[in-house]
Amino acid sequence: MVPPIRLRVGGPLESARRTLAKAGHGADLKRAHDAQVMREARANVEELRHRRGVERRAAVLAARAMSTVREVYDQLDQLRVSDAERTFQRSVRDQILANLEEVLKRGRRS
Repeated sequence: MVPPIRLRVGGPLESARRTLAKAGHGADLKRAHDAQVMREARANVEELRHRRGVERRAAVLAARAMSTVREVYDQLDQLRVSDAERTFQRSVRDQILANLEEVLKRGRRS
């Protein structure tokens, strides 16, 4: 078995940072780094807010869909069908309602 290769990705970067710091640009480098970290943090917060909003809207729509699905399958239960078909319809209904319940739970968490 060949041992994995270990690359030192930070090596050249650290060397360049040390050189810039010695040249008196350490404060500029730190400011640029801090600004980049803040941009990433703001982007993460915005993405989380967007995701939570989408999950809340999906939960509202899932709640509406659940009542519609129940109505549809209540109507189907009134039809004269074989036991096998009725069992299949109920399993499909249960699966749909379970999926919608998951969406509803996810929306309530956010």
